[in-house]
Amino acid sequence: MNHLELLSEVSLILGSSKPIDDQINKTLATIGLHTGVSRVYIFEDSVDGLTTTNTFEWCNVNIESQIEELSNIPYSTIPSWKNNLDKNRHFYYYDVSQSPEEVRNILEPQGIQSILIDALTIDNKVFGFIGYDECHANQEWTSDEKYLLKVISKLISSRFEREVLENEKRKITEVANRDQLTNAFSRHHLFEKLVVLYEEAIRHQKKITIAMIDIDFFKKINDTHGHLTGDFVLKEFARIIMDNIRTYDFLARYGGEEFLIVIPYTDLENAFALVNRILELVREKRFKFNNEYHQITFSCGIAHSDEVINENIKAELFSQKLIDLADSRLYLAKKTGRNQICTNG
Repeated sequence: MNHLELLSEVSLILGSSKPIDDQINKTLATIGLHTGVSRVYIFEDSVDGLTTTNTFEWCNVNIESQIEELSNIPYSTIPSWKNNLDKNRHFYYYDVSQSPEEVRNILEPQGIQSILIDALTIDNKVFGFIGYDECHANQEWTSDEKYLLKVISKLISSRFEREVLENEKRKITEVANRDQLTNAFSRHHLFEKLVVLYEEAIRHQKKITIAMIDIDFFKKINDTHGHLTGDFVLKEFARIIMDNIRTYDFLARYGGEEFLIVIPYTDLENAFALVNRILELVREKRFKFNNEYHQITFSCGIAHSDEVINENIKAELFSQKLIDLADSRLYLAKKTGRNQICTNG
């Protein structure tokens, strides 16, 4: 593989749809096999830039891994290393025995004879580095090879930068999809989720159950004790539900004191058991706010996809019919005494 082929291969790996960890590990292996060095690795700095940790590593045959031993290394112990990264973005020791003492003290116990380091940057700020160790002999790098490795470091930096941007985008989307008070999902995101589940239900005959929940006499809490107390109760109520549903269940705030739990792949009987367990927990809970205790109950209507679905119904209509059915049963639960769950009628 020549230099251009290596760059092309690295670009393809880093541009693939695989998770970033898989991409980086494969990239390091590709570089290692191409160069024949003993070890290729990446270190990432702490947020404050004071320490650095070995996060990725590839080792050649008969080369001992170091990644488990190289965590939270203080830059204060290797000031020349940090200075070279910040000022030059690159350094190379053909003979480690000729490097600064603090560098030798770290590298020689690992059996490293030659080392080349290129900085990794985001927005022109160093966040770590990629390194190439040679443990069998002093490694001579030509100017073309050094340039090649510098280009690779820029490709890897770009991949890390893209991951940061994608994480920020995910965070923004997550915030947009959440109710700010309770951290339950928003009503808008609820309907998006139901469309996806509807498609699964049609394609793979998956079941969907939903539970529409309304806190009993919640207006009285707001009117008597104020909206701050009401907000506290709502947050704690949502937390109890989220702590007691499965990872693939889904809580949304439907409006005011009304919540909806989406319970996929579950029949009415098991959905009832789940919601009833939550009801018992809520009944027993004493909500303390400003040295006052408050107790609540809720009413609930449960509906199952089999009751409304057919192959001709569109996703949006399916979602609304399922919610309307759960809502009508919620109304019946409230009308017949509250503090209960209705699964028919």
